[in-house]
Amino acid sequence: MNMSREYIKRRRVPRREFKKKVGLLIGGNYHVNVAVQIGEGGLMTHSLDPLQKGQRLVVAFRLPGKQETVVRAIVRYIIEDNGPFGNKYGVEFENLEFRVRREIRNYVASKSEAEYKRSG
Repeated sequence: MNMSREYIKRRRVPRREFKKKVGLLIGGNYHVNVAVQIGEGGLMTHSLDPLQKGQRLVVAFRLPGKQETVVRAIVRYIIEDNGPFGNKYGVEFENLEFRVRREIRNYVASKSEAEYKRSG
């Protein structure tokens, strides 16, 4: 079983496609990357800069129609991807504010029927 399927089985909260730019502060350097999906617990993002499982970073993102959120996170898993945006990294949010958690929950819950069909 590959890492993505194994992790999906362990997910505690649903996720939604989130193809938006996100900022990652990694070891004092700021990088702009492309996210893949988001949920209350964290997000998946591409990064050309190699990250390590367990590595801590700061993530900045903006949900549609909301203010920017900046939160600490930790890399939980890595999916190798030879595409133009680099590997995919699953990061778990740490100490996410209740307001932001609720905004993410509402964003995920508003997933369209077309998105449900694409996600299987």
